[in-house]
Amino acid sequence: MDKLTLESDESLLKTIQKIIVSGFRYEAAFTSHRIILTERESGQIRDEIPYADIAFAVSGQNSIREPTLTISVNPPTGEPRSVELVFVYQPAGMNIQNIETCMGILAKHQVIVQKIGTRSVAGPVNRIMAVSPGLKTDGDKRTRSLVPEMTIMGSARPGAQLPQEESQTGSYLFGIGVIVMILAIIAMGTFLAGQAPDESAPVTRQNFSAPVPTKTVAAPAIPVTTAIPVTPAPAGTASQITVPPNGIWLSVTSPGNFVGTVKAKGWETAINSTGTYLIQMPVQNTLIEGSVEKMDGSGETMDIAIYNGGNRIWTSSTAKPYGMVDLHIEVGAAVISNPAPTPVPTEIAAAPTPDTSLTLQPVPATGVWVRVAYPGNFTGTIRANGFEREVSGSGVQDYQVSLATGTIEGFIAKEDGSVKDLVVQVYREKTLISVVNTSIPRGSVEFLTLV
Repeated sequence: MDKLTLESDESLLKTIQKIIVSGFRYEAAFTSHRIILTERESGQIRDEIPYADIAFAVSGQNSIREPTLTISVNPPTGEPRSVELVFVYQPAGMNIQNIETCMGILAKHQVIVQKIGTRSVAGPVNRIMAVSPGLKTDGDKRTRSLVPEMTIMGSARPGAQLPQEESQTGSYLFGIGVIVMILAIIAMGTFLAGQAPDESAPVTRQNFSAPVPTKTVAAPAIPVTTAIPVTPAPAGTASQITVPPNGIWLSVTSPGNFVGTVKAKGWETAINSTGTYLIQMPVQNTLIEGSVEKMDGSGETMDIAIYNGGNRIWTSSTAKPYGMVDLHIEVGAAVISNPAPTPVPTEIAAAPTPDTSLTLQPVPATGVWVRVAYPGNFTGTIRANGFEREVSGSGVQDYQVSLATGTIEGFIAKEDGSVKDLVVQVYREKTLISVVNTSIPRGSVEFLTLV
């Protein structure tokens, strides 16, 4: 990314260092205007995709379960094309976090983002193992290896010659003898157990003609992008649910288990729960679609409702065994009935201070800034407003954060064994509101600050 040049009104939002495109290693940079693909080896920029030219993006998995993001490009001039970004496996699921962040950036720039089903629910496969010859088949139809050519005394038989077949009469006599012996053993066992020879032990047979209902443990819904699950309230009817007064919410209430899917405007979530299920839907001015189905044959009622600003705007129910409710509801702007108060930062003392050997320049008078001061080298990450930025350097480095109110969090670590202080300070409008430090060799600091 050394040859990356941004426009005057363009900012870097996210960089991904391990991307594969068409079998070659790339680095991807998501800016405020476009996606830039650079060869990892040469650093040459090979592709630039403006967000305005992207028709839609679909995430999924390839054959070795690595996350993929397929981008459909439809430029004003030229032929439409498709670019597939493969997010190479990384420890701690970092590649999954990266693709979720990239999908969020595309969605914020009015790109339609869709997540399709995956081939397997198993864990990720190591890319080296996946392409190893030991994991591929060569069409050999044998299911087992040849039996070693050994005699009963351990000496090798020449060749793979099979023993000569015995006479057919001898085989019949031997089979009859085995059957007679088995019948004699069964009769003796029955006699010793005190049962009559014509009695038989009861046999339990399972009827597979109809499904056997089972109770499924409730699992929280897994939102695709930015859904905010809420801890389910005690079971009750839709009219008894306490719904937060801000935003659009979906509630499902049933004594038994229920499953389904709800989606709207590129957002989608799966439902698998029991009792009362309540979730916020991060959408507005759109069409909500989906269905929810009872998973038992009881006549109990399943109630479904949609709320906006704490008020119920739609409701439906079913009491049929294995009944289903379809959703097709238009919703308007999300209502905020009780907005949260704007946090006011509190000025703190400016201790501890950076190392006296460092040259400190004044912090800019406006905006939110994170200052990292350390005589040696450091690396880390700064996150705010849904965006993540990787930082590295030495001495005194000031990083501006595009945030008016909210939280800033991050992680900064030393790259050497020095006992000198690593100091991280957060400023808002030139006011110091947070400071953390460490003097431990190869130590690190974490910070979470409300501005």
